[in-house]
Amino acid sequence: MKTIKDISKNIRNKGLDPYNLENLLDELKSQPKDFDKDEIIDFLASNQHFAYHSTQNDISWLMAQIGQLYKPQKIVDLSCGLGNILFHIDYCNSEGFEIDKNIVDIANFISPTIKITNVDSLEYEHDEKYDAIISHFPFGRTQINGRKDNFENVFITKSLDLLNKEGVLICLVPERLLYANNNEIFRENIIDENYLKGIISLPSGFFQKTAIKMSILIIEKNKSEKATHFIQYSNSEETLNNFINNKSGFFIEKELLQKRRDTNYHHPKHSILEESLNNEETKRISELSKVIVGYNRQVIKKEKGDFLLLQPRNIKNGLLSIFDSNSFLDKSDLNNRTDNILKEGDIVIPRMFNDFKKLYIYEGNSQPSVAGPHLIILRSQNNEYLRTYLTTIEGRELFNQQIQRNIKSGTMPLISVNDVKNFRIPILPIEDIHLLTKDNLGTLSQIQLKEIKDKLEKSNQLNSNLKEENLTLKARVSLTNEMISKLDLLINKTEIIESKIDKVLDQITILTQDFQKIKNLPRDEESKILRMQQQLDDKLNLLLKEKLGIKGYIDEIKIWFELWEMLEPESKKFIPQAEFLLDQISELEDADYSPFIIQYSRALENEILIKLFNTYHEYLITENVDRDKLTANEFANSKTVSFAKSVKKDDRKYTFGTMNFIISLLKKDGNTLSQSILLQNFKNYTNKYFADNILEKQYLKKLNRIVTDYRNKAAHPNIINQKSAMEFHELIKECLIEFAEGNREKPAGNTV
Repeated sequence: MKTIKDISKNIRNKGLDPYNLENLLDELKSQPKDFDKDEIIDFLASNQHFAYHSTQNDISWLMAQIGQLYKPQKIVDLSCGLGNILFHIDYCNSEGFEIDKNIVDIANFISPTIKITNVDSLEYEHDEKYDAIISHFPFGRTQINGRKDNFENVFITKSLDLLNKEGVLICLVPERLLYANNNEIFRENIIDENYLKGIISLPSGFFQKTAIKMSILIIEKNKSEKATHFIQYSNSEETLNNFINNKSGFFIEKELLQKRRDTNYHHPKHSILEESLNNEETKRISELSKVIVGYNRQVIKKEKGDFLLLQPRNIKNGLLSIFDSNSFLDKSDLNNRTDNILKEGDIVIPRMFNDFKKLYIYEGNSQPSVAGPHLIILRSQNNEYLRTYLTTIEGRELFNQQIQRNIKSGTMPLISVNDVKNFRIPILPIEDIHLLTKDNLGTLSQIQLKEIKDKLEKSNQLNSNLKEENLTLKARVSLTNEMISKLDLLINKTEIIESKIDKVLDQITILTQDFQKIKNLPRDEESKILRMQQQLDDKLNLLLKEKLGIKGYIDEIKIWFELWEMLEPESKKFIPQAEFLLDQISELEDADYSPFIIQYSRALENEILIKLFNTYHEYLITENVDRDKLTANEFANSKTVSFAKSVKKDDRKYTFGTMNFIISLLKKDGNTLSQSILLQNFKNYTNKYFADNILEKQYLKKLNRIVTDYRNKAAHPNIINQKSAMEFHELIKECLIEFAEGNREKPAGNTV
């Protein structure tokens, strides 16, 4: 006796395509034997070449039986395929629509009594309404009304429109419909206008040829405030009985069905977690840390490069493992997405979550790495607090439970960036939780540290008796004990630190007094500024030998200045030193912030000098430009003569004031620019290697303000107060960022 597989061999032996449905149907019709419906359906569903997804008998029967509970007169299946759901409907009139003609022909061959019409049910003009629609909707996306949408969304909308009042939709859909962020508004509309009576969750891998997790939805076309029944599928008969008798599973009130509707998220096993979090003071991770998804752009991976492309498999038991098969990227591959470059203290967790041991804390001396697309980075000033929390057993458990609740069960367990942002962390009884970072604790006095320790110890006394029944309290007690141990170590060091701080304040006082003497000298601004810079170098070298937290300033700067690594070495010294001066000067009475302004200005001055003016000189030499010819006509012009002399002699000693003046001459439609070949050449070079904003009026105005309103005034006898210093602080940061972002890569050889 021939089987369906023998039929396929016959087609191949005739030199025809055995996966062509027309060939298959012709061969079936030529056989004397009638083939069983299920044998043909299973053959098509189990073979990848046919791309046919079947609704297997037990699920078709279950959906049909649920439909019978509503005593319908007319049922339709809008995407019926071979009609397996319709086959189980024998209690009323039914029909199906199918877009694939070959599938319709085979369906009519194996089930001739079932009415199936070959139409696109989404485009078809239906002339009647139905009491029930029972369907297994197709996967993927479709174009509808000029925009793309998921098939299940479009079919559900169409189905509800075709139902009679009080009608019911029973549909089989991918579970992503119940949790995906891009479906949130659609879900809300369905719940608001209709009654989601039940969700039957099927196990992953339940259907042939797909690992997509599926659910059966029962949606009644009427508004209701009743709860939704969540049921985990066991077998068809038991599941039907549970649905009919409101047994098994659990019920969730409509008002609690917010954002997500999937079974895992609302499962009662998470209620203890939710109660624990709600009863204690917590903060969302987004309030404590920046949450960054790993680099997900398509690039050509290399065997060697600037950065290891870090994947979850590289993280094992909290350590970094490197394999021969690892891929690497160069910095140029990142397209300025430097956020994905790991920094010291970054907490890295995988998006595809199976084991919390995958958590990794990046150390500064580790292999330079970029987080890959399946990783999430937690980055902030407060990572020390998070790090301490996540190294406790209870902290890991509480974090892991939130992961297990929020996992999206598609083809593989996945956690989203938005989910992680909303994870909650127990907060210790300290008004400013940022004080508990390592760097901040290092700045507190002995009295302040003891006050914090006392608060933590009192909190532990209150919580210890209750912690056995509350996981959040367990995590808090464990975290508190860790923090108390750290505080004990710090308190022992504070006396030495505070004596060093007193010395620092004495030196800062002397520095400001020296500055006042220089300001009163009968010299020009640039001469006085040069002397001030020499004083700053001498005093700062002495002060920073004490290493009083300068690294903490660098870490803070990196938060707002993402292109830190592109700065010149001297600039990397000037900026944190200036921030250090700002804090120290603020401790003085009648403070003069001139040292802070001079030091910060040096950073921008250094960047412009090296990246623009020095590279321009280098460019002229490398390209063998005739500098005598270039500057020949400039010496008669009082505005360009100084620049011409520097270019001709290759003298690269420009002051900030001189550079500001030269750059200001490059403004569009300027008279001097139109008459100067040198300035035109310099402007062409600047436009080639810098973004347009560097020469725009707005940026030039900011640059001029820094030089004339702040830097030069710092050399005048008057005192610069805190308000002016803070205005300058914001302005200089803006200019540094814009200059760094506008700097394009120069060809090899054009650097100094």
